[in-house]
Amino acid sequence: MKRLACGIPRPSAYLIIRRLSHDGAASLVEFAFSASILLMLIMGTMVISLSLYSFHYISDAAREGVRYAEVRGSSCSSNGNLTADCPLATSTALQTYIRGLGFPIINTANLTVTTTWSADDSTWASSPTSKNSPGDYVKVVVTYTTPVKIPFVSTQNLSFSSTAVGVIAD
Repeated sequence: MKRLACGIPRPSAYLIIRRLSHDGAASLVEFAFSASILLMLIMGTMVISLSLYSFHYISDAAREGVRYAEVRGSSCSSNGNLTADCPLATSTALQTYIRGLGFPIINTANLTVTTTWSADDSTWASSPTSKNSPGDYVKVVVTYTTPVKIPFVSTQNLSFSSTAVGVIAD
């Protein structure tokens, strides 16, 4: 074996090629396998976090819907007349309000809002005609379906639902 000018032995070309070709392919395969598992875990964590965010949004949206309906009962008026500042809470108005809350990740096409009213908390009706007075109850159910896409795992749909009940104040 020849020596370099500094006295270090110089390996032959055969040894260099043998070292490079022996572990290189195995390391590349191991890296690809490990990286795919790591990326799957990272993406899965992100998707689950977004799903938890969606669940938190759904529960907050139900509470906000009840609050909206509580202050817009049949007595909500200015001198006995309903005004633009205080429109009567209806199922359509609540759905529009909740869909317009502006949470960025939520797809409003997958969001459904069901609102019912009751005078005695036992019989619920979908129309607020006679059950929208102060002291009556309002129930808002918000449901959201979101797809869960994790790499190397089949796509699943998660459905979240939250219910909030309140007493109409005005």
